[in-house]
Order: sequence, then structure tokens, then C-alpha cells
Amino acid sequence: MSSGCEARWSIVSSGVLHGILNISPEEDPSRRHGHDQFTHPIFFVSGTPASYDQYFRIDKDTGAVHQIKPVDTSTTKKFSLIIKILKEAFSLQ
Repeated sequence: MSSGCEARWSIVSSGVLHGILNISPEEDPSRRHGHDQFTHPIFFVSGTPASYDQYFRIDKDTGAVHQIKPVDTSTTKKFSLIIKILKEAFSLQ
């Protein structure tokens, strides 16, 4: 992908609450760098279906993506989430 974006994925099963998701091909960014605390701003840019934020959240301290509600695959077959990590934060004064 362009612009420094990397494709990653995780699989969740219908009716199962997985908790912290293992994001492949690499795990969450905080573990990749070996830090206990994640220091870069991280957030959802968008997602489909629009109800994605009812099922997933990002821990702002660790960068881990959590599944917070079981998914019913009879109504939703696929979630697509775009997550942004800002490697440099700028302060305008």
C-alpha cells in the first residue's frame, strides 16, 4: 500500500469475544517496538459497517485493538477498520 500504510488483519469468530486482537502480519505497534507504554497517538479513521465502534476500541496507552462485543456473522460478515498511528505529533502554539 502507498503512503506508508500496511495491510493487517485479524479474524474473529461469530458469538465469541476475543478481547485483545492479534493483528497480523505483525502484532500491535507497542509490542513490535518492545514498549509497555504506547507513546504515539492512535485512533480509528473510519470503518465499515458504521457500527464498528460498538465492537472494537483502541487502548490509547498500549495501542492494542480490543474486541468489546461478540460479532454476529449472520448480520455482518466483515469489518473493515482504518487505524492511524501518528509517529510524530506536532504542537501548534
